[in-house]
Amino acid sequence: MKKKFVGSLTMLALWGSPFMQLAQATESQPIEKESKSGLKETVEKVKEALGDHLKISGFILGRAQYSSNPSNFGGFDIRMLRFIGSGNISKDFNYRFQMEFAGSPRILDAWLTWKRYDFFQIRAGQQKRCFTYENPWSPVTLGMSEYAQVVQKLTGYGDRVGEPTGGGRDVGIVFMGDLIKGDTHHYLHYDLGVYNGNGINKADNNKSKDVIGSLHVRPLKPLQIGGGYWIGKYGPQENMVDRKRWTIGLKYDDNKYLLLSEYISSKGKKLDKPESGEDADGWYVTGGVRCAKKLKVFAKYDVYRDDKNYETQTTRYHAALNWEVHKNIILQASYFYTDDNNVGKKNYNTAVAQMFVRF
Repeated sequence: MKKKFVGSLTMLALWGSPFMQLAQATESQPIEKESKSGLKETVEKVKEALGDHLKISGFILGRAQYSSNPSNFGGFDIRMLRFIGSGNISKDFNYRFQMEFAGSPRILDAWLTWKRYDFFQIRAGQQKRCFTYENPWSPVTLGMSEYAQVVQKLTGYGDRVGEPTGGGRDVGIVFMGDLIKGDTHHYLHYDLGVYNGNGINKADNNKSKDVIGSLHVRPLKPLQIGGGYWIGKYGPQENMVDRKRWTIGLKYDDNKYLLLSEYISSKGKKLDKPESGEDADGWYVTGGVRCAKKLKVFAKYDVYRDDKNYETQTTRYHAALNWEVHKNIILQASYFYTDDNNVGKKNYNTAVAQMFVRF
């Protein structure tokens, strides 16, 4: 009798379990809806509370490339994976930090700006050097897969003197401002920066500081004409090399047409090659046009001379096509032919396809 009673309870439990599950599922539906609604409200409240104090963004830049250069193996890679935070602490202060996760994780930007006045602002921290027009722009904004050779060699992308690539950045303090305000824009912009001179994520290893100044005249809103001067030293205290550079150029950008051109000259030996020459220079001309609402075409003539002579000249002819598939997705196809006069070097072709995804 006892066994029959236990068996009946067991059967009842098994028979009733589907109904219990159905009841629980039915009861959980409004709870789940309430939970989602509550989560949405919480997110909105957090956004409202943060306001413009914190904005999170980032992007991924994937690349496929082929080159006839034997030292370039081509293939696929994630060229950049960035995480960016920025915002206003108050009406007088804003900040920005940027992390790179492709390859070895590292800090790119980490700065604070006091911006009370248009004519005088101060930015302190790790940031782009205030030198050349190309340096502050990303390759996607430029429309090309690469910066000009002279910008890479004389601004801090694997610098000629021996500084490892830091994306044209250094640690320091910059004084900047816009002067002579017109109806649509300011007519004059200046920068004066004092940097360690040692690149990113490193303490200084000498007592010298790099000083960079730039001045730009803006006669029209889309047009800037100007230049800059850089004086400093690189290397450990007991073995420093000079870094004296100047640049002059112009930029015209009205969102339909782009014209960007600069000449850069440098004096200073290489740290790892003391027998090298002191002089180097280069120049480039970039032209771009918006052919359709979401389509841009670019062309570039790019020259770098490592010893300021024809024998060390490398010339690149560059063409690129940018298609904005979505406001946060850009596809880029580019080709360049490299004509290298250096001893033992050969001319080669390179094709690059990139996909830029912003979030």
